[in-house]
Amino acid sequence: MNDLENYKSILDQYFGSGSARFDTTGGVTNNIIGALNRTEYASFRSVFLNRCKRIAARYPESDANRKPLLDRLNEMASTGKWDGVYAEMVAIDFLNSDQDWLSIPINLSKTVPAAETLAGGLGGQNVNFDGYYDDFGVSFDVKVLGDKSRDILDGIIAQVTAKIGINGLAVSPEYPLDLGYKCFENNRNQLHAELDSSIKIGERTAEDIKINVGSALSELDDPPADYIVRGPNQMTALPIEVPVSYQEIAHSLDKSISKIETAIISALEQTPPELYADIVTRGIWLAGGGALLRGLDKRLFDKINIPFHIADDPLRAVARGTGVALKNVDKFAFLLR
Repeated sequence: MNDLENYKSILDQYFGSGSARFDTTGGVTNNIIGALNRTEYASFRSVFLNRCKRIAARYPESDANRKPLLDRLNEMASTGKWDGVYAEMVAIDFLNSDQDWLSIPINLSKTVPAAETLAGGLGGQNVNFDGYYDDFGVSFDVKVLGDKSRDILDGIIAQVTAKIGINGLAVSPEYPLDLGYKCFENNRNQLHAELDSSIKIGERTAEDIKINVGSALSELDDPPADYIVRGPNQMTALPIEVPVSYQEIAHSLDKSISKIETAIISALEQTPPELYADIVTRGIWLAGGGALLRGLDKRLFDKINIPFHIADDPLRAVARGTGVALKNVDKFAFLLR
């Protein structure tokens, strides 16, 4: 059985007799069709067959999407469009995988008139999308990015060979043929949650969130209760309520706090030895509103290994200290340089 005959048998098995409409007598093949007919790619074949089974169940013969789906799957038996068709197949299977939140299958192959898009104003033609969600009003298109790893490795090999004279050096990229059905499940669920609960807020609300559930650590001994944020959904503009936890804020602030840690370490590197020793002994005092961020002192201590203390009344500590300095200029002249 040649590669095309093998692929025909797969389509007819999962989508019904007569589903395959391409000529099987030619010698045309491609990476997908070829791998399905090779024993060394048994794992890929197993994933592919399971994918066909799920898609066939999601789009039964009575579904209007069945015909455009089979049209695309037949195009996979070609030398020109097979990679794009396979990418669409994976995307459709992936996006349809959680039926708890997607009550009906994704509609396939939607054409939008140019007059309804930016293309119309630029003299463009109608726009065709690979699929769309009726419930969300969202269309999508699948694109394939070329794999340049082989070219990159060839360039490295050429440089090594030219520099140290090693001939016959062979390097090959190694990665799984198919990442599988469950691989992106967590990311997909997270993305859906973000889309479903995405809320537009202003600076005042952001400050309230920081005050109520702001944290520098994802684990606190005395964690605050979730803070309820109210505002318009960014997708629908309808009012929604979203609970925000301190763990989410800690994750969001992680990169910003890392920059603070880097700045402190940089300042310590430039500190004279005598002053450095005094800092290590007495510690560093945190002042200002940011000092009230839960767990900040502990995180900085864990990172830098110097005690960090929160000043009494940190919101007003700097202003009060400035007042004391101004009243005693003769004692704190070095601060006024």
